[in-house]
Amino acid sequence: MDSGVEIEHIMPQTCYDKSSYDVSVEEFDLYINRLGNLTLLENSINKSIHNDAYETKSKAYQQSKFYLTKAIPALVDQGADTAITRTNKKMIAWSSWNKDTIDASVPKSH
Repeated sequence: MDSGVEIEHIMPQTCYDKSSYDVSVEEFDLYINRLGNLTLLENSINKSIHNDAYETKSKAYQQSKFYLTKAIPALVDQGADTAITRTNKKMIAWSSWNKDTIDASVPKSH
């Protein structure tokens, strides 16, 4: 059964220009499967972006039905006091993607 949803690697699994993500070849293997580098994405969108750069992927993410994916590049306000605007207060949008954003996108445990 095809669910229509895939796990998307924001920094792509096949990354030819690792320096654009501020990771060395050695660090790449450490960062690629970290939770902070993963998101849910519809198959159709994922197939259209393949291993594109974050700048291209971020535009596609905004088409996702999953708000956490849609909000990666830009938070979307919907009303004055809605679940989305309350959620946005706990989130950060990212204009670029690198090892620092991967680390920062996962909350630290207390």
